Amino acid sequence: MQTQLKALQQSNLSNIFSNLVTQIFPHWQVFKEVAAYQTLDDIYSVVSRLATEAAMIPFCGYDEKGGELQPTDPLNKFLQTLTFQEKEKMYTFLWGLAECFMYKEKLDYGPNAGLVRVHFLHPGRMVIVLSESFPTKIVGFTYYDSVRGIRFNIEKEDMAYISLFNPSLDSLEEWRGLSPVKVLSQRLTRVQSNMSLSTAQMQNGGIKKIVYSKIPGIEVGSWDQLKEQYGRFSNNPANSGGPFFGGADLGVLDIGSSLKDMDMIGIGNVDFKKICNAFSVSDVLFNSDSTAKYDNANSFEKSMYTAAVLPMCKRVEDCFNRDVVPDIKTKGTVRCVTKHIQVLQENQKEKAESWAAQPAIVINEMRVSMGQDELNDPMADRLLVKTGYVLADDLNIDVEPLSNEADDYRAEN
Repeated sequence: MQTQLKALQQSNLSNIFSNLVTQIFPHWQVFKEVAAYQTLDDIYSVVSRLATEAAMIPFCGYDEKGGELQPTDPLNKFLQTLTFQEKEKMYTFLWGLAECFMYKEKLDYGPNAGLVRVHFLHPGRMVIVLSESFPTKIVGFTYYDSVRGIRFNIEKEDMAYISLFNPSLDSLEEWRGLSPVKVLSQRLTRVQSNMSLSTAQMQNGGIKKIVYSKIPGIEVGSWDQLKEQYGRFSNNPANSGGPFFGGADLGVLDIGSSLKDMDMIGIGNVDFKKICNAFSVSDVLFNSDSTAKYDNANSFEKSMYTAAVLPMCKRVEDCFNRDVVPDIKTKGTVRCVTKHIQVLQENQKEKAESWAAQPAIVINEMRVSMGQDELNDPMADRLLVKTGYVLADDLNIDVEPLSNEADDYRAEN
């Protein structure tokens, strides 16, 4: 019955979607974005690093009071289906293609009715269906797989969709996410040209120098004999690095431009910095030539989390709470847990020194901030003021002149 019901729903969806002419297919640029991730090491390095770091951050279910849900709660059971590999795929889609489509597998009937798990569908195969009414909104999705000849419609309620904001003036393109790879398209063209040119020069550089004789009218036979002698000399491993003594007055002309002359290395470094900027990370985290101390590298790593990783995790968290949690029999919500990320934790030594410098403290507040449990002692909740403090008015004391009736005190001259 459930299979027949699904078939009937698909038939009804096909009739509904056929009357809606606004269908947004993947932009042709998506193929270049996928190719960039697969073939350009700079893009792969940044996207895979961000996706891996984000996938390491776990999600957990919390109740209304902020406490963690029991492991047996349906929400936590669902979150356990999101393996590291599944989350890595999700974040790779988001950073690489600026979109993530999660198809919700649900049981409609029975004691275990509800959401079972989600399946991540490739954004390059997804079509977004829009309403013709205003304000425009998404009413469904269509999945196309031209290789296997598969096509089916998906209800909006069966899909969780995340996209990066796209400010395009194209009323259709604005509904698809704007990828950093697309923004970098012109720069990536230069990166590819730089790589192709440098590779060609190293592998097929051709003739780089011309050797000529300064003696006019040298015989061809003597010249051929000199070239043969040089060939035998250079091919002998024992002569590696040694000078060749020719029998004629020779000169050398350089032709072509070397990699150093074209400053390809410098251009490549600039391009990689710009790529890192587009993803809100520092090139120092990718073995950059820039001189950076450990403290600076630690700051750049913290910046990677605060400027890139955590905002993306927040997008996923909001999507789960909006589109996934309502299909689960739970009263909890999803949050990402960051307490295990060492670089984001405050320095305990600096925190202790800060508390020591305070003129007044509450012991329990101090213990909680240091990650310790509160004390049951009532004195631990009272404000304690450190000794040695006086009122400012008490410092303005009028002192009576000293009496010198015995005339035993005289000021020194």
